[in-house]
Amino acid sequence: MNADKNKMKTLIDIDEQVVLCHPNLLHAEDLFEAIEENRKYMEEWIPWTQKTKSVMDARKFVKEVCQFNVGGQKFNTMIYFKNQFSGMLALHRIDKVHRRAEIGYWLKSNAQGFGIIRRALPKFVNHAFNKLKVNRIDLIVATTNTKSVATAENAGFIKEGMLKQYFIVNNVIHDAFIFRLLKDDVV
Repeated sequence: MNADKNKMKTLIDIDEQVVLCHPNLLHAEDLFEAIEENRKYMEEWIPWTQKTKSVMDARKFVKEVCQFNVGGQKFNTMIYFKNQFSGMLALHRIDKVHRRAEIGYWLKSNAQGFGIIRRALPKFVNHAFNKLKVNRIDLIVATTNTKSVATAENAGFIKEGMLKQYFIVNNVIHDAFIFRLLKDDVV
């Protein structure tokens, strides 16, 4: 899963170890491999991984991601840590009228614990606020996803409340916290 120059079309340089890249079809094999290696953990929180059973499924997903990026409905990036594909960081449900979006992220299990998301979030949200002209970013996370809750809190997201029975993953109903970050919060 070493990155080559064709895959690594850098979008946001985070630091000497972490870069966010434009997604392209060359990522499909790495994406599928990451899902296969982390399937049990990923399927607990990321429903689309349940449908990704082959490299062709991963190619279809990456193609859709690219189309949504071009259309402006989403802003997906591929995370590379030490030149290894490590996960994704994205904005979803971009609402250009109300200038808001929802953020999501995931990392392979062997990429966790290095502060990758913590390091990437400031530059990523700065890009969202200043380049994409978003004013509000929501992070909606299952109350039982303690790592993601801690990441949100440590990144300065403000907890606004709880959404009862918000997620259904693997026929399990989860409550969710809604966090927000406003452009004014980071100025």
